[in-house]
Amino acid sequence: MFDNYIEAIIGGYNYSDGRKRALLLHCIGPEAQRVFNTLREDDEVFLERTEFLKAKKMLSKKYTTKIHEIAARVAFIKRQQLPVDDYILALRHLSLNGCNFRNENEAIRDQFVEKTSVHGIVEKLMGKSDLILDKTVDFARNIEQSRLDARMVDNTNSARQSYEVNAANFKPKSRSKSRPRPSRQHTPTPATKSTPGRHCYRCGFAAHLANSTQCRAIKETCRKCGKQGHYSHVCMGQSTVNHIDDVVFVLTLTSSTFNNSITCHLLINDIPTSLMVDTGSARTLIDKVMYYNTFSQFPLQLLLVR
Repeated sequence: MFDNYIEAIIGGYNYSDGRKRALLLHCIGPEAQRVFNTLREDDEVFLERTEFLKAKKMLSKKYTTKIHEIAARVAFIKRQQLPVDDYILALRHLSLNGCNFRNENEAIRDQFVEKTSVHGIVEKLMGKSDLILDKTVDFARNIEQSRLDARMVDNTNSARQSYEVNAANFKPKSRSKSRPRPSRQHTPTPATKSTPGRHCYRCGFAAHLANSTQCRAIKETCRKCGKQGHYSHVCMGQSTVNHIDDVVFVLTLTSSTFNNSITCHLLINDIPTSLMVDTGSARTLIDKVMYYNTFSQFPLQLLLVR
């Protein structure tokens, strides 16, 4: 990065060795300068030709992080699929970060084929001989672009069909012949000069605010909500309901003549009687109406067994 900075300066490479060294120490800041002053030259640094290169070597050895080769390759293998160009760029960056591959292009090609998310590309790539990295990338890029183009065409056709359906179902609304009556409330004319974004919420006038004594809407009653203090055209409330139509609902109940109950016919004291069979009842009972209509000549007695 500092070499790019030197190159960007006009005549930067014409600077003297001492000036470039001083510029480097100035750019790293006071904390790094304090660390630099504690560093000592070793044999590797001593072999550098100039003081500027020696300073660069000492700082690089101090601040360059040592990356283990196995950890670098694990990070390379775990890298997931991105768009084709971005994925190749990410793999290239990881391969240069301490992986030490013998053949960098083959490692990138194998990783790309294994972790690619482009559906169906692996089978097509396996059918090609002499597959190098450049051919793999070009082939995957063409497939990815063709699928994006096909998706765009499908979206365009779907939007066109939706528009045609909406146009076919559109029915213009008939215009009402009646015209709205103008409001009788006083609507102030807007002022020529106003403060942008501020207006009176009582009358909508931009020349004053709601607490101004010039506002005439303070004593007016809104015809929309019925409250006092603003005009109806600036009302934020709901309209007051002055009339409610009565709606009468007539509910009828119908009964079927069909009877699903099971009955039995008995003679009780020579009186024919029809009773409903209830298997869940422990005793036979008759209702009050049947007693008075049929068995009223028999007096009631107190039940002794419970």
